[in-house]
Amino acid sequence: CFTREVRSVVLLSGEALFSVKHDSRHPFRVFSGRSVAQDIGTVFEVTKKPTSTAFLVAEGEIAVFDSAHLGLESSRKPAPSDDGLPEYRRGDRVEISDESGAQLSHSYLSDDNLSSALAWKDGRVRFVQTPLDEAVAEFNHYSQIKIELAPDVQQLGLRVSGSFVFDDADAFAASMQHVWALQSRESAGS
Repeated sequence: CFTREVRSVVLLSGEALFSVKHDSRHPFRVFSGRSVAQDIGTVFEVTKKPTSTAFLVAEGEIAVFDSAHLGLESSRKPAPSDDGLPEYRRGDRVEISDESGAQLSHSYLSDDNLSSALAWKDGRVRFVQTPLDEAVAEFNHYSQIKIELAPDVQQLGLRVSGSFVFDDADAFAASMQHVWALQSRESAGS
């Protein structure tokens, strides 16, 4: 919804990367769950999860606040006073509960980890010493073919480093087979 007062987008599911020119007279807002991110001149990612929303700042900074502060006509109202609004800068990742509006986590990503986190926009997933089960979960997020680890493999504590095309499960599985001499097989429904 773009009006004379504000530019706003509602993210219902998935991930989106926004590159925004700051305009204090026409703020840019992303609504997801009960959270609102308002740009302060930036590039940022918003990921809508089943019960929360995650924000990752690639450049500049954003303010994040509960949409309840805006009331029913939220697309037209000014943001709450800048005093006391949490602001996040390059490398900050914050996750907010859709139910309570509480901050669930806040972490800082180094430049390498920030690059890895945003690799999806180039059609890739990147891992740097990532536990294999986490890498598989991330890969499964993008791929139609789902990878399942056998319980004995999960207990090995294997870590993955590399860059992979996010929808090529066969190449990812083949790489894991080659590196660790693992076996793979297709199961019914795969």
